[in-house]
Amino acid sequence: MKRNLFRGILKAAGFRTKYSSGEIVSRFAGDTDHIAETVYGATHSTGMVIPTIAALVILLSVNVPLTIIAFAPVLLSGLLVQLLGPRVAAFHRAAREASERVSGLLAQMLNGVQAVKIAGAEEAIGARFDQLGEARRKAVTSDAVFSTILGSISAMTASVATGLLLVFAAGLMQRGSFTVGDLALFISYVSLGRGQIVGHIVGLIGDWVRGLKQGEVSMARLAELVPQADQHRLLDTGSPYLRGAAQVGPEPQPVEAAPLQALRVTGLSGQHEDSEIGIENVDLTLNQGEFIVVTGRVGSGKSVLIETLLGLRPKERGEVRWNGAPVDDLASFFVPPRCAYTPQVPRLFSETLRDNILLGLPEREGDLQAAIYAAVMEPDIAQLEDGLDTLVGPRGVKLSGGQIQRTAAARMFVRRPELLVFDDLSSALDVETEQTLWDRLFERRDATCLVVSHRRAALQRADRILVLKEGRVEAEGTLDELLATSAEMQSLWAGEGTGVEEL
Repeated sequence: MKRNLFRGILKAAGFRTKYSSGEIVSRFAGDTDHIAETVYGATHSTGMVIPTIAALVILLSVNVPLTIIAFAPVLLSGLLVQLLGPRVAAFHRAAREASERVSGLLAQMLNGVQAVKIAGAEEAIGARFDQLGEARRKAVTSDAVFSTILGSISAMTASVATGLLLVFAAGLMQRGSFTVGDLALFISYVSLGRGQIVGHIVGLIGDWVRGLKQGEVSMARLAELVPQADQHRLLDTGSPYLRGAAQVGPEPQPVEAAPLQALRVTGLSGQHEDSEIGIENVDLTLNQGEFIVVTGRVGSGKSVLIETLLGLRPKERGEVRWNGAPVDDLASFFVPPRCAYTPQVPRLFSETLRDNILLGLPEREGDLQAAIYAAVMEPDIAQLEDGLDTLVGPRGVKLSGGQIQRTAAARMFVRRPELLVFDDLSSALDVETEQTLWDRLFERRDATCLVVSHRRAALQRADRILVLKEGRVEAEGTLDELLATSAEMQSLWAGEGTGVEEL
């Protein structure tokens, strides 16, 4: 289930979630365990079916009324837990949500230590953590106590059945229609204990029905993390390995990188899920070797355009063609070596700088050094304590903003893609470093780039510029053409709105 859940998240176009990483990890661990326990309970209960049927047949052959009394606890236990099912689910949901909030806050505290210290909020955040911890204690205790009470009631019904058997059996024995051997047989089947079939099945049924209600809650919580289309695949099975080395799946087939001749986008529309920012009927043509810049004011839809084109968020309509052939699944098509992308806020892992650049790609010294050179990273690596083997910390905390962006750029370059897509790559770079980066990029005469930027260094180098306004293409052309004909471009160049930065 964890594998299926992770796969579903990775496949989600434009995966955005209201849950923190700590909350998601809590669901990965706790909720999958609850579902596994439910499946185990069902399997164990199924294994008791044959001996239970055998016991029922034997006891019916001895005395029908006493058999009904003996098996009544099984029905009563299942009925009781079924009636109280909504309460079972409510207590379990409250316990899981309380635990999730604690995990979520803990992850945010560790990721935001500097923010907490700068704000002087150590005591406040500690008090909040104590508050959530106390709420978690109460919720988990209530869930455990309620489950224990239900288990006790189920056990009590078996004890009551044993008492009733003794009462009725005594009368039958007085009349001579029931022997001591018959009584011993009934007691051995009905009494509590691991060896007694009816007593054991009563406990199993109660646990299983209760676990089923809890499992439904956990399943719904996991389904919230993946797209609706993939929710049914959370229970897909695979072949487990039990002995020896782990079985590795088939090697992924390499993506064929047909040399880019032309990328054509027609009528592309998409929406940002958390705001009204979106794009509407955007047309774009990018030929091999061109340097195209998308610019506009804040909120004009520049990032939405890039993310929709690359399949990182769902498109509402529109067509994308690569060398004239339509692209249906954008997310799986625009991957290296066809395309590589650096977002506004790149993500680094708490690994070495080398691993953050390669991300599992087999290291080829020439390619790695070329990527480092193209990203203007050589001076930085020379100053790092362990060079490429320096641990960058969570989210690259040991690096500056510019170093993080250039590390992400090196990650792109090392994959030698046909199309390079940058979303405001140079925003954290100084003037000299940005100038050097663009110079080195243009040394590759075959480089095809789609760049979101408002920096003059990029605009002046652009073959064509798309000016977005309120999600639509307001104007398109060279810088000179736009400065002569487009009021919006003139305003941006003058520094109004987002402000084109003076270099």
